[in-house]
Amino acid sequence: MKVTKSNKNVSDEVRSVNPGHTTTMPDNCTVPEPPAPCIRVGFAGKRWRPESVGDSALEPEPTSVSSVRETLACILDTIEREAIAVGLRFRRGAGAGGFYADRPLEFRLITGLAEGADQLAADTFLAAEPSDVVRRLHAVIPFELDVYRDSRERWFRDDLDAAASRCETVVALDGIYDKPSPDTPLARNRRSRAYRSQSRLLLRQSDILLVITDPEAPTGSGGALETVERALARQIPVIFVSYSGDHDQVVVRLLEPGDDVSVSDFGKTTAAWEQRAQEWVRIILAGSVDEILAPVSDSALIREYFDPACAAAGGTRWWQPANMQKRLWSGFKSWFEDNVEPNPRDNEIEPFASWKKRAVTLNYHYADLYRGVILLNYVFALVAVTIAVVVAAIETGSGQLSAWVRPLVGLQFLAVILIFNNTRNANNHGWNKRTIAYRYLAERLRSCFYLPLAGSLRVPSVGNFIFKTRVLRQSAIDVLFDAMLRQARLHDLTRRIDGARVYDGISGTGHVIVKPRAALRCMREHWIRVQQHYHQYNSRSMYAMNTLLRRLGYALSIGAVAVVGLEVAAWWLPVTIPFTALLAAILPVAAAACQGIRFQSECGRLAERSEKMMDRLRRHLDRIEELEARIVEFQATPECDPGSWTGNVLALAEDIAAEMIQEVAEWSVVYDKEVQDA
Repeated sequence: MKVTKSNKNVSDEVRSVNPGHTTTMPDNCTVPEPPAPCIRVGFAGKRWRPESVGDSALEPEPTSVSSVRETLACILDTIEREAIAVGLRFRRGAGAGGFYADRPLEFRLITGLAEGADQLAADTFLAAEPSDVVRRLHAVIPFELDVYRDSRERWFRDDLDAAASRCETVVALDGIYDKPSPDTPLARNRRSRAYRSQSRLLLRQSDILLVITDPEAPTGSGGALETVERALARQIPVIFVSYSGDHDQVVVRLLEPGDDVSVSDFGKTTAAWEQRAQEWVRIILAGSVDEILAPVSDSALIREYFDPACAAAGGTRWWQPANMQKRLWSGFKSWFEDNVEPNPRDNEIEPFASWKKRAVTLNYHYADLYRGVILLNYVFALVAVTIAVVVAAIETGSGQLSAWVRPLVGLQFLAVILIFNNTRNANNHGWNKRTIAYRYLAERLRSCFYLPLAGSLRVPSVGNFIFKTRVLRQSAIDVLFDAMLRQARLHDLTRRIDGARVYDGISGTGHVIVKPRAALRCMREHWIRVQQHYHQYNSRSMYAMNTLLRRLGYALSIGAVAVVGLEVAAWWLPVTIPFTALLAAILPVAAAACQGIRFQSECGRLAERSEKMMDRLRRHLDRIEELEARIVEFQATPECDPGSWTGNVLALAEDIAAEMIQEVAEWSVVYDKEVQDA
């Protein structure tokens, strides 16, 4: 089936736009381009053969195939229409919190390139009426394409070549196809691992799963019913089209995560499945059924993220408040910096690198503002107390108002006003909350440098719901991140990832071959090493800051006690000790300031967290090395190699990503506080 001319033109137009394109504004504030709207539908279905083919082990195509085709077209049209509507409502500039680029919707269908239902779905998908929607066919297969082709029945191989040529991307896994006669346990294990890995990878590239099968028919490893169970476990909704091979009855059921249904219930229709499917499209693309993206504070984050007028570098003149706060914290922090060599770098790939850089820039901007305010407030408090003591001493000594008193009192009043104003700005504008949100986004984007190595375009969410309610209501950040991830294309990403071999397949198809050992090497040398470097640096710096502030506060407290003791001793001694009153007032305030900075910065707890994360990273490093050793051992004896190591690498990569994101979420709970009045 050929793609319509209208659709092809739109596709070429969108291909010409670089998703990682950035715009440099006059103020040198680089802002990445917003993501384009995209919806991804994974497909799993029953294999069958045409009626004209007689010598095949497959069942003949069902008599209801025309009804299945009509139902399939209706489902795809329902998803497409709702996705277009949501994309328009949340287009950048169309309303509060909008973040989609002004580009056509991209609609993807991901199949396994199998006989029967897969072929029917691809034909129906590409045969839709011409529109401004860009329809793209993708595929995930368990073996390299040549091996997979040889594993199919002869009558289907030409159709497979044609189907592969229509795919924009074909992801081939490292499965071993082995089907001897008679069959053996090793061969069955190899096939089971291959098809299960295929099922896992298909779900990692899908937002909705569409299934067409007879629920009463037997299914094997990685089959449609097993894929349904995996989808629901991963919070992916399933549109289940049930048919019976001996009559024309076709039933549609929407299965949602949390539904308590058995296989026998799959063939029962559900009322208003179209309405629920539309609601799920809104949840996926906008994060909400009622299409209210997020509270106002969250929407402001998204507007700011793509706003080139946001001067994240702060003011250009040193006396501007924002610049003073950032410079003060940067100078204070530099006392404790301890560079760790060598300094590894992330394996950055576009467009995620541009998006992450923007999130990191905003994260540091607001972190420096927030911490600078804490320092500045204590400096102003110390100044105010010093002035108060000096004024009191002047008035006591002279018995009348001195000419110096009025300007000093004015400075004291100014210091108090600045403390109030700094605190109000920091809390009202949510500088700390923005710090948390942008760090969370940056960490999720970092995982996108590595999960595609294992063929995945899904990133684990925060595991414990309590963190998501405590961390700035992160719905807007999650929805924005998911939109970024959806528009990524695996064959674009893997061209920039070490060790993942990409070449032109049939008719120019982007053919991605997943290489588990290359993925493990990249994860070890970049992901784990970078995080070890960061936490080692952070642990040393935070421990140094905590130790100095604790010791300084203790020394100032001892000094205050000593000064007060001298004042008491002066009552009985015929001597006058100068400045005791001033020191007696200033030293306790300075000691309290040290302790306040120490506790509000949470430097001690953050140092401990980094120490614990280093232990966890060492364990992940051991797991990577153990898995790589297993792969090497089995590949050295091919007759024993079960193949399909991609599934093992994917599970490990997702464990690492989940722990990294969880650490940021937990850090957010520790650090989610407002500036206290000094």
